[in-house]
Amino acid sequence: LQDEAAASETADEQDEADADDWFASAFKFQAYLNPERIMIPVTEQTKSGRGRPMRAGFFSASDGRPHFVFMEPLLSTEKPIASAEGFLCYSEEDKAYLILDSNDNEVLAYDLKEGESSATGALQLGLRTDDLQTAFYGQLFQEGTSQDDLFMQVVWKLDFFFNASLFKRMADELNKNTNLLAGNLADNPMLDVFVEETMSSQEAAAVRNELQTYGSVNRIPSAWQKGLVFSNLGFEWDPMSSAYRSTGSGELLLVGPHWVNKKMKVYAQISRGRRGDVLNIYIEGSRYNWYYFNYADRKMQVLSSDQGFNEAIDKLKASKRRKGRFEFMLSTMRKKNIFVAEFEDAGGAFDAADEPEETTEERLDTGVGASGETYEGVDWPDEDDWEEAEGTEDGETTGGTAEDGTDEVSAEDDEYDEAYPEDEYWEEDVAE
Repeated sequence: LQDEAAASETADEQDEADADDWFASAFKFQAYLNPERIMIPVTEQTKSGRGRPMRAGFFSASDGRPHFVFMEPLLSTEKPIASAEGFLCYSEEDKAYLILDSNDNEVLAYDLKEGESSATGALQLGLRTDDLQTAFYGQLFQEGTSQDDLFMQVVWKLDFFFNASLFKRMADELNKNTNLLAGNLADNPMLDVFVEETMSSQEAAAVRNELQTYGSVNRIPSAWQKGLVFSNLGFEWDPMSSAYRSTGSGELLLVGPHWVNKKMKVYAQISRGRRGDVLNIYIEGSRYNWYYFNYADRKMQVLSSDQGFNEAIDKLKASKRRKGRFEFMLSTMRKKNIFVAEFEDAGGAFDAADEPEETTEERLDTGVGASGETYEGVDWPDEDDWEEAEGTEDGETTGGTAEDGTDEVSAEDDEYDEAYPEDEYWEEDVAE
């Protein structure tokens, strides 16, 4: 009947009707209501008129594609990313529907007029990363109904097995860079969510007091000490590649149990792989001070501009690099260069205007670039040619492009691939 009536209206009348007539699906609830401030409880037990579970927030389809829904029946193929529970109300001031928690904190907002939606809290992306545990805390936004406009601003915590002394070396090298600005701790709602979600209320109050008083945390909570923690990191959803890609900069808060809290270049991408999700992370404190991590199929490949860091990984016995089925190992310059180039080509490049200037003293302190020294797996170029790998004495290269446009692979890379044959399909994942 609605369709027949709509067909008889003019186009202008139909547009006006569409703007005025908006209905959510009917759902059941039982509660006392205050006419002065109507607050409707919304929980996992909330059901539609036909008894189907209801949901509000951001959900992912079977292919990982995220989307926003508001008080609609839950589909069996959907998994929650940020499912909101609390009390549903309407804000006259914001002209939006809100879901508030028991402390009146906003966990979901839906602006009908502008079509904007957001959710706040622990975000469950449902990554298939097995031995690498990831968690996101912050806000997820969507402008309109297009997935092209999906964005999240988060604290990102990664827990994985790694060598403790190497974590310390990495933190020390990054903290040496006095040109890096300190991260924003005073006005960081994502950090507030992270603190609230990862510890008891008493512990959270103590940590907030330390942050406000000293600008750091003296006693790092044990739940934060197992990997890398990034703060104030933005991600955009790329529907073309079905991947989350960072905006190019962020704040590295922790490396293992070591406090860093520095603003720097952070290239991160989370994408689907054949055997699970694939993570690529490139952290750069300066041109001569960077770290690259690639995770796929229970293996973490790592590379740095710090030769001592790489040599230490290369010299570790396999038993010291493994825990269960997880293993970390040395990566290659070619893999790192491919990721950085493709990330920048995709438009996620760090704004060079925001990059701090580095001194000659800082560059020389790294001991990288000037000598062109080599070690197993990497041939270091001279400093003037750092961005493009240069030829060796016998005409081979450490990576680059041949005259016919194909990638050249060095003898060192060939030796590495023979040592780790499973690396072959990783190359395809990164190229994709």
